Amino acid sequence: MDAEKIKSLQVTAANVRLGIVTGVGGGRFDPNASLSRQDAALMVQRALNQAGISAPDGNAAALAAYSDRGRVADYAKGAVSGLIQQGLLPTSGGRISPRNNLNRGDMALLLHRAMTR
Repeated sequence: MDAEKIKSLQVTAANVRLGIVTGVGGGRFDPNASLSRQDAALMVQRALNQAGISAPDGNAAALAAYSDRGRVADYAKGAVSGLIQQGLLPTSGGRISPRNNLNRGDMALLLHRAMTR
């Protein structure tokens, strides 16, 4: 096993211990899979809370203004609405696009907002 693979496994194990990631189901992890915007929101929320930075679940009213609010998975609604209410999760054109892949620019903006608020 090469050093990069070992480091990836160590980082994944640390994130599991901290409760930041839970895998893709069935006890499996797929570090090469794309990351949806809703899953990124959940991971950022968990990381902030783990770091002692308040990132509570939001409420359903925060999603009401978005035409695609029904596409947010039940498991991610609290995190997505919370990050929207806090102004952390970028949205565009009245859409959350929760199941779209998170692009690098949006991830950079999300992390910047989270760490500088």
